Amino acid sequence: MQPDDEPVWPVDLGECRLWPMEGEDGPLLQELFDDLTDYPTAFGERGAADAVSTFLALPEGVGYDAKLLVGIWKNGGLIGALDCILGYPTDRNWTVGMLAVAQRHRGQGVGRSVLGWLEATAARRGADRIRFVVRRTNTDGLDFLTRHDYRPEAEPAEDPAVFVLAKPVRWVDGAPGVT
Repeated sequence: MQPDDEPVWPVDLGECRLWPMEGEDGPLLQELFDDLTDYPTAFGERGAADAVSTFLALPEGVGYDAKLLVGIWKNGGLIGALDCILGYPTDRNWTVGMLAVAQRHRGQGVGRSVLGWLEATAARRGADRIRFVVRRTNTDGLDFLTRHDYRPEAEPAEDPAVFVLAKPVRWVDGAPGVT
């Protein structure tokens, strides 16, 4: 990846702004998680350190330089977060473990805007596939991704509690395209 391929922060998406999360954002992320009434369905059992786990969680053998943890901000408040591992499980795959949007901001295009940005950024940086790891109980998340052309991977996930949905992406004539 070339330095000029890096996003220029902040990224403005209409009324929302994306900005990498730092350790001091942990309490805000935990507050976001605590306010999600569907957290257990979407992400599993709650824990006192869910935000800390989000900052630390990485697949085996992957370094923190591959982690993209981005806050979704609106009017100075954290309204969502994206957690993505670049170059996993292959160099040209990006794998998302979480895209969370506060319930009061759902249905307003926030998730769609972030997803569009992610797809364009991944394609521009040479990725050819975006993968989402989604709990089987997260029907809202599965429906959202299916509406945006994500499909189950042919190989079942190692963890029977999750589905892996994927979508091919590519950069075509200066713009993201679907293969």
